[in-house]
Amino acid sequence: MVVAHQAGDTDIWAIPLDGSGAKAAGAPRELIRSTASESQPDLSPDGLHIAFASNRGGTGEIWVADADGENARRVTPPGVLGASYPKWSPDSKQIAFHAAVPDVAQVFVVDANQGTPRQVTHENPGMAVVSWSRDGRFLYARTHTDGVTIYRLPAAGGPKEHLWEGSMQKESMDGTRLFYSKLDTPGIFFRSLEGDVTKNREERLVSDYWSRTQIGGFAPAAGGVYYVSVDEKGRPGPFRFFAFGTGKSTDVAPAVQGLGTGLSVSPDRRRLVFTASAESGSDLLSLELH
Repeated sequence: MVVAHQAGDTDIWAIPLDGSGAKAAGAPRELIRSTASESQPDLSPDGLHIAFASNRGGTGEIWVADADGENARRVTPPGVLGASYPKWSPDSKQIAFHAAVPDVAQVFVVDANQGTPRQVTHENPGMAVVSWSRDGRFLYARTHTDGVTIYRLPAAGGPKEHLWEGSMQKESMDGTRLFYSKLDTPGIFFRSLEGDVTKNREERLVSDYWSRTQIGGFAPAAGGVYYVSVDEKGRPGPFRFFAFGTGKSTDVAPAVQGLGTGLSVSPDRRRLVFTASAESGSDLLSLELH
């Protein structure tokens, strides 16, 4: 039997930005690299650390490093399987993520100093792709049944609140809007979080984005949203910034090859962090059957 084996080792990369945060000030450089895969980077709100998912220990785990990529350490203990999509709390003290229990994704919160993870959800079907409200009171997560649906729940645990169709949800920096994407429709969407959030009108911020080609590839920041653009065929294009003040998107940095999952921006808007593979390809393997 001959099979194709897809190879690809994704690492964490960084692009320096100019003082305005609107243009690249240099070429991309590797920030965190190993012989395993690293992805889904998230810079802490205080700018001191970066959380990321890695399988360098043999399975998906959450790691934390200094903002320069040094001193990486695992924060999830052995036995936590398939941990993914780490997100810092607003005070930079806790990290939310999802992991399998044992084969259904659930939301956890762990102290950044390697505490014991606290399981927040106990749902079936499970919940995944978690993020924080800006005041730290709530978590957002999505579940996938007939469609992909966003929920909001107390960070301390409690009943969840059904919101609307969507995924990859992230609050605006001022906490007044929730941005999200959809699996079947291009664009970054948002709704106001004022009043009865379920009744607020959906609006599309940009149309040249599609989560099918770059999952997690947008990051709210002061004054706008960074994202990976796509062309009419869904192929990833330049990094772009949509400015609330002008209502327009501008190119920040050229497209890169081998993009992976995740995009984050430093609090001072001086660095854009993302996942990419320096080398990718496939090999043909011959298997002898007995």
